Amino acid sequence: MPPTFLPGFPNFMNHAPALTADAQRSGRLLVLLAAAIVVFAGALWWVLDAQGPELVREAYDGRPGKLVNERVLGKFDRPAAEVVDQFARLNRGLLCFFLGGAAVLAGLAHCLRRGGQRASVRQLNLLLFAGLLAFVFLRDPVWFLAPRFWAEEATVYFHGALVQPWLQALIVPHQGYYSLWANLASILATLPPLEQAPLVTTLMALMVQLAVFAAIIASDAEALDTSLKKAVACLAALVVGASGEIWLTSINSQHYMALLVFLVLMDGKGTRRRRALAYGVTAVAGLSSVAANFLAPICFFRYLKTRQRVDLVLLGILAATTLVQLTAIVYSMQVLGDAAYYHASQVRTPTVFDPVAVASRIWFYAVRYPLTASADGLSALGAALLVGLLALTRGTLPRRAAYLAAIGLLTTLSVLTSIGMYGGPRYAYSAAVIFALLLLSLASEPSASRAVRGVAGVLLGLALCIWSFRYWTELENFRNPAWPRWTDEVSAWRADPARPLQAHPVWASQTEAGLMWSIHLPPR
Repeated sequence: MPPTFLPGFPNFMNHAPALTADAQRSGRLLVLLAAAIVVFAGALWWVLDAQGPELVREAYDGRPGKLVNERVLGKFDRPAAEVVDQFARLNRGLLCFFLGGAAVLAGLAHCLRRGGQRASVRQLNLLLFAGLLAFVFLRDPVWFLAPRFWAEEATVYFHGALVQPWLQALIVPHQGYYSLWANLASILATLPPLEQAPLVTTLMALMVQLAVFAAIIASDAEALDTSLKKAVACLAALVVGASGEIWLTSINSQHYMALLVFLVLMDGKGTRRRRALAYGVTAVAGLSSVAANFLAPICFFRYLKTRQRVDLVLLGILAATTLVQLTAIVYSMQVLGDAAYYHASQVRTPTVFDPVAVASRIWFYAVRYPLTASADGLSALGAALLVGLLALTRGTLPRRAAYLAAIGLLTTLSVLTSIGMYGGPRYAYSAAVIFALLLLSLASEPSASRAVRGVAGVLLGLALCIWSFRYWTELENFRNPAWPRWTDEVSAWRADPARPLQAHPVWASQTEAGLMWSIHLPPR
């Protein structure tokens, strides 16, 4: 039986038919724990809100010492007021994080104490989904209240939807490949008033991210067979690898769709409705994400092992979408040429293949990045421990072959097909979440020793803690109050129709290189 941290959890999480005294005690303990978290979060917020800005200013002036300066503020290339504002946003984010965790614990306590396991699980799952939606909103409410276009969303996709017939805008490839979802989002964005156009692409991106959570919560896979496992998996999908660049942009929904395809493959698909949904999700993902098609070999080997028709159909779907993507890539290379890309810096040029450098990047993004997001000693130790855990549980590796294959395929092929074969955080999201799911499966493996489960749990906890903190800090380079608001840009354009509209980002390094994310609208 998997290890438990509170009495009563085994019966509840394995859907025992009756409420136990242990479950009642667990519920009371969770209520006390939630109350303690609320008190702690309130006190921490009050102290940091009152004293934090002054401490930041002191650090900025060098008063606490050189070490604090270097660790906290780096090279001081930002104004003090901006750093203080960043600190205040981080403090509010931490408060929301603690309060959200307390709400989840209180909800779990309510479910435990009510009994009726099916109703309790359903209530807990609904509470979990609502909490996830709240955390997505709270990461940066401005993106919903004052939405923005991000880079190619405006300059390529939205502009194309404005100047082309809708059917052509739906099927045309951009940036060297085909993305059905981004094309559809840009077409729908032309329907409301221009001021609200970015809200459409933001909501379309939100739909994909929520679909990932829904797929985890609704999954009947063995690795996600309890509400506790679903909650941990959803937290991993929310924070692990969630860099600011892929957050709530329709052009980067492709990275979430690759994860969606993996979740579809892991699901049991035991009913006709589940199978139909799996086919539809896989088709849309394959037509919207090149990386989603990297998982086709897993379908093939699953079919060889199980001889189930559903795996064969999924393989056929991914084979068809792979053919579409290859056609789009060849068309972009042979017909469109450099015109397939928005800016000369994005043009694919021949790269000198350095096997050692490429292998080191693949290893980093496959194993070390999901743990600590950096190439530090802690990630190296965690990688060594994981290799040891896999060696100790080699008898169960066939059940985890899909995890290992998905991580290897997604990371290797993403690095090899990226510009300059450098890879990057945005390419690593889906593999990083699958890495966390692999650790979750090791931590809950009944046949593994307590030491193996404990080490896997510690590694998973380390990754979730580090990435939960980065969940609030990863956006700092991808938002800036000084960047223009889309509604202001539209107002200026209405006064002067010859004026271009500026989208985000407005990085100085790109501006100096001539890469401007601005859009010239066609005549009204």
